[in-house]
Amino acid sequence: MSAMGPELGLLVVQIVRWVDDHFPGFVACEFVDAWKRVHTLIDKVPMVTADDLDATSVYPQRGGVRCTVLERWRELRAEELGELVRVYIGYPDAMETSEGIREIVVQSSQVVWIPRGHREENPPGIWDWVDDE
Repeated sequence: MSAMGPELGLLVVQIVRWVDDHFPGFVACEFVDAWKRVHTLIDKVPMVTADDLDATSVYPQRGGVRCTVLERWRELRAEELGELVRVYIGYPDAMETSEGIREIVVQSSQVVWIPRGHREENPPGIWDWVDDE
């Protein structure tokens, strides 16, 4: 039986530097939250871009981190912030910032929405993407 899983997005990040040559290569990525705080995460190149990066690549480059969209709202006390989005980077790819943070509030313009299609729950609590084509 299929069901709609959580709403997924791609948090846009800047890949700022090469970190480690261990296969498949590790890079540092940065993004700024809604409160202007810079966050860093370090992960494997294929987790943040489809580009073939290495130590000789030119940085920064655009990348993305898959995330679960938890909540969307407009901050009425600070209209200049626009629409805000609370995202969880711990699912589906078990990411976290260098400070261990997984839940972050960012501006909605920093999230590219991933079309829902449909997802199936197998086993309970684990949602797998199923192409509708």
